[in-house]
Amino acid sequence: MPRNLLAIVALQALTLAAARVVERRLPGARGSAAVAWPLAACIGALFGAMMDLVLGAAGVFAYLPAGAGTVPVEPRRLPVAVLALNAVASYGLAAVTVAPLATAIVGRGRLAPAWTWWLAAGALVGAVGASALPRAGVPLLFAWGVLIVSGAELALARRDRIGPVAALAARRDPRPLAVLVACSAAVGACYEAANVAFPFWAWLPGSTWFAGSDSRRILLAALVAMFGYVVLFHPIVSLMCLLAPQQKDGGR
Repeated sequence: MPRNLLAIVALQALTLAAARVVERRLPGARGSAAVAWPLAACIGALFGAMMDLVLGAAGVFAYLPAGAGTVPVEPRRLPVAVLALNAVASYGLAAVTVAPLATAIVGRGRLAPAWTWWLAAGALVGAVGASALPRAGVPLLFAWGVLIVSGAELALARRDRIGPVAALAARRDPRPLAVLVACSAAVGACYEAANVAFPFWAWLPGSTWFAGSDSRRILLAALVAMFGYVVLFHPIVSLMCLLAPQQKDGGR
């Protein structure tokens, strides 16, 4: 079992503990979790496994089971035990970490049909970009991001839920998106810092430009921490709310 993966999982557990300490200091966040942590962990594990298979095959990221300075390995070529541990422990912990934010990010309501068409158009644009753009470029990251976030927003809208992007566009309410972006960036910064200390994944492994400089790799990690974790947490939180519709949505 890769030692760096075990070290990152340990640091993720510390991040979860720190997040719970912060949560207890915010009275409004108490009791706001959309789902219990076992279901959140299952959602994270299943979604993470799908991310590994789909985005890994698309060249968005790869893993370094032998550590820094080794050849990146496409996720589907890793041993099943490593993939399973990464899905259950790493992605699972990530989902449990953001579970209390679900009802602050996703609300109830019905979107006008025009907005659902815009979301569908965004998903289509993202899909075209994800299939047509070069595998080694930053635009590929944004194309997949647009596809995943638009798709999640569309799924929410179909179940009379308002995602953070729709809340901003249709209701002029920036708070759900601000919460998502701020918390995703904070957790993402912790995870990317852990990956710098214990390298286990590599973003855009086919890019020679980022591979040629430590400062460029750090720049890419910062970009991913700022925006990439929104793409991870948005659909996870959306699934939490879709699978637990009986919960109240914090008054929104």
